[in-house]
Amino acid sequence: MTLVRLAVVSCSILMGCVLASGPCFAAEDLVLKLYQESGTQMAMRQLPAGFNAYLAQQADVPPVVTRAFQTAIHETLDSNRTDSTFLARLGPALNEPTTKAALAFLKSKTGRTVTEAERFASTPEGAIAMQKFLSDAPPEIDPARADLLRVLDTATRSSEIATYQALAIAHGILLAFDEARPDGERLGSDAIWAEVKKGEAQVMFNTRQETLLYFQYTYRAVTKDELREYLEFAISEHGEEYHRVFLRVYALALADIIQPFAKVVARELMASSER
Repeated sequence: MTLVRLAVVSCSILMGCVLASGPCFAAEDLVLKLYQESGTQMAMRQLPAGFNAYLAQQADVPPVVTRAFQTAIHETLDSNRTDSTFLARLGPALNEPTTKAALAFLKSKTGRTVTEAERFASTPEGAIAMQKFLSDAPPEIDPARADLLRVLDTATRSSEIATYQALAIAHGILLAFDEARPDGERLGSDAIWAEVKKGEAQVMFNTRQETLLYFQYTYRAVTKDELREYLEFAISEHGEEYHRVFLRVYALALADIIQPFAKVVARELMASSER
C-alpha cells in the first residue's frame, strides 16, 4: 500500500512475535504475496535510488567517494538481498489473521485501485508526471478531501516510514565515513544516530507536507468513497496491526542493510587511500 511511496518522498521511507495479536505466522507463500502485492518489494528495490539521491544533493563529492558508494550499493542493495532481508523480518512478525485481512483488502476492488495508483506513481513515468503536476501548481484540493488524506497518512504511518527512511539513509552515509576513520577516532553508530535524530521533527514536518502533495497526485482518480474504504481498513484492528508491523519491520530491515553497506563504503575508501 503506501509503502510504495517511500523512495519517492524521502528522495524529494517489527519486530517480531511481541507485535502479533496471536501466534506468529510465517507461511512463506502468503508473506511473500503480501510483500509483493502491497508494493513493499518495489519500495525496497528503490533504496539504491534513495542513496544516490542523497549523495547527489551533497556539493563537491569526490569521485572516489562516489565510486565507493556505487560499489556498496552493488554489493549490499541488490534486489535479492533486500528482498531476503525484509522477508526474514516480516515472516515472524505477522500473524495469520492480519496477513489474511491485509491480502483480502489488497485483492478487493478498492485495494487494487489504490495499489495500482501507487505503483504508477513510483515508476519513472509516474515520477516525471508527478514532478510536472507539482511544478504546475496543483489544483486546489477540497478541504474535506485534504483532511481525509491527512488522516489516511496518519493511519497508514506513511510519513513516519518515509521519515525513518530519510534518517536511516543519512545515518548510513555518515556511518560509512565514520567506519573509514582510524580506530579511536570513530564516533560509533549510536552517537551518529543520536545526532541524526536531532533533525527528526523537521524532517517529519517536511515529509507530511510532501505526503499530502503526493497523496493529492497519486489518489487524484481515487474517489472519496474508495479513500474512506481504505481508511476503514487502515484503522481496523488488523489494519492497525498491519501498518504497525510494517513500520517496525522496515526499521529493522533498514538497520540490517545499513551496517554492511557502511562497511563496504569504508573498505573502499580505506583501500583508495592506500593506493
